[in-house]
Amino acid sequence: SGIPAGTYSLVYKICEILNPTNCDQATVTITVTAPIIDAVDNTASINGYTGGTFTNVLSNDMLNGVAVVSSKVNTTFVSATNLGITLSGTDVVVASGIPAGTYSLVYKICEILNPTNCDQATVTITVTAPIIDAVDNTYNSTCSTNGTLGNILTNDTLNGFGFNASNVTITLQSGGNPNLSLNTTTGDIIVNGISVGQYTLVYKICEVVNPNNCDTANIIITITDITVPEISAAGANVTIDCPASPIFTAPTATDTCGTATINVVSDITTPGSCLSTYSRTITWDATDTSGNHSATVSQTIKIQDKTAPVLSQAPADVTAECSAVPAAATLTATDNCDATPVVTFNEVKTNG
Repeated sequence: SGIPAGTYSLVYKICEILNPTNCDQATVTITVTAPIIDAVDNTASINGYTGGTFTNVLSNDMLNGVAVVSSKVNTTFVSATNLGITLSGTDVVVASGIPAGTYSLVYKICEILNPTNCDQATVTITVTAPIIDAVDNTYNSTCSTNGTLGNILTNDTLNGFGFNASNVTITLQSGGNPNLSLNTTTGDIIVNGISVGQYTLVYKICEVVNPNNCDTANIIITITDITVPEISAAGANVTIDCPASPIFTAPTATDTCGTATINVVSDITTPGSCLSTYSRTITWDATDTSGNHSATVSQTIKIQDKTAPVLSQAPADVTAECSAVPAAATLTATDNCDATPVVTFNEVKTNG
């Protein structure tokens, strides 16, 4: 065994035993044939994201009707339809990052004993796309927040694991707000003083290597207002004279998330010690559209009476007989605070 294919001869001689010199010789011509070598096609399925190896293309190849022993043949690379698919020894190596598709690698095996005794076969490799999974994101924030809320890719997976933003393209499918944006390069969600409410955005990620390998998910953002409005001071406390009516100066308010409303919390009048005098206090606060209340501010105005009533003119002095003393005149009075001031009469007699 193990003689290379070819034509060989063996010469032999026969001599008669009785007459040892009575001899003749002949030649045996031997044709040694090469065994049948059969390289058989293979198929393989490899994940394109990670790449992989199809082990031993010789596993189904035959030499002389039995399985090939690698030490009996030389295995060589012939061609491949993708530069990332190569032959290492007897293994087909598929590099990572090859787009999904069907590729082929052709190899040749030649018998070491008979180097021209060869056959070739094709390994058909199906490169599959990885599973891409975009997962919904939920964010809670306040209307006063500015900056990055988070990154939508944090919980997304490619081939079962996290990935870099450079591995995918990001597009915003629907939703949006002038103060709400999606950075389609990094996947960051950015807000800038967005109004109270709930916002829903839909985004899509597609694998760069396989642009049709995509998935979509929702971004749900709930914006609340937890900041109380800012309220200004009310008017200064003052004291005025009646009959002037008090004029109050209400405060103003601002809110970081929208508008604020000024509300009268209380309006209390406390009577004074004199007629038509009193003290009035109004207290305000501010509320925003989310129901947040500010601190309260107050203004107090006191109404006082410091002006004496005015008595009407008394009649002129007279001299009369004791039997004809005139009756006392009836005088009236006016007052800025009292509509009916009381006039009191006192008579004094001095005997002459």
